[in-house]
Amino acid sequence: MSWNEGVHGTTHEKPVTRWTSERGALQPVGNRPPYPFAEDGPRRMARDAYVAWQGSRYSVPWQYAGKDVWVCEQAGRVELFHGADRIAQHDRAARHRVVTLAEHHRGIPLGGKKPRR
Repeated sequence: MSWNEGVHGTTHEKPVTRWTSERGALQPVGNRPPYPFAEDGPRRMARDAYVAWQGSRYSVPWQYAGKDVWVCEQAGRVELFHGADRIAQHDRAARHRVVTLAEHHRGIPLGGKKPRR
């Protein structure tokens, strides 16, 4: 038995039967532009103001350290969002790279613990 002759678990029909009934309704793609694909997903910002994505690390303004962000990669760009606000964008880096924009870390508090009296 080939793969399309068994009963599908969701449709409860054989794929070959479904194909026969739906074939007439299908339309050619023609000159329609391709569907835009964006790889994206949630990430938690590290305390060092970087977010890991696809094997590299990208800087984000330090004020967002420890917060949840959404990463969206499309057409060679990595964009980072906090809610509806785009807070950073970078060119896609090769794997195992660290990409830093100096303004993301400008003014970052570096303080350690104050000495006890």
